[in-house]
Amino acid sequence: MIRAGVCWAFKVAAMNGLHQPEDDYRLALYASEADLGPETERYTAKGEATGLGYFARGKSLRGRKVVLDRGVAVLDFDDLTWEDASITAAGALLYNATKGGAALAVLILPEERESVNGPFTVRMPAASKESALVRFA
Repeated sequence: MIRAGVCWAFKVAAMNGLHQPEDDYRLALYASEADLGPETERYTAKGEATGLGYFARGKSLRGRKVVLDRGVAVLDFDDLTWEDASITAAGALLYNATKGGAALAVLILPEERESVNGPFTVRMPAASKESALVRFA
């Protein structure tokens, strides 16, 4: 079962300065039966999506942004697309490949989605306190 949330280990790691702007932040896609949640500490291949145009460990994110929204620090990235892909996924794991796969957040897609020989896009939440990908209140 996939449970969305900021990973607990990330909160501690961020306070200790582990994650840096130049690190390789990645998004890996997962099938609905994957076991991911806020307690996830590292990237795992267990339950990861498979399919044409998708490779294990996901894809690097671009456009890292950190903003302050009414006293809440917000981390956001650009949307991510796998072109010409045949993928089925229900969730995703945002992790830091530079830091040994340290998990940051688990996302649940609005619904289990499938692409067949077409683009598979994950739209990142807007950089606001209510819908941010990762936020510290």
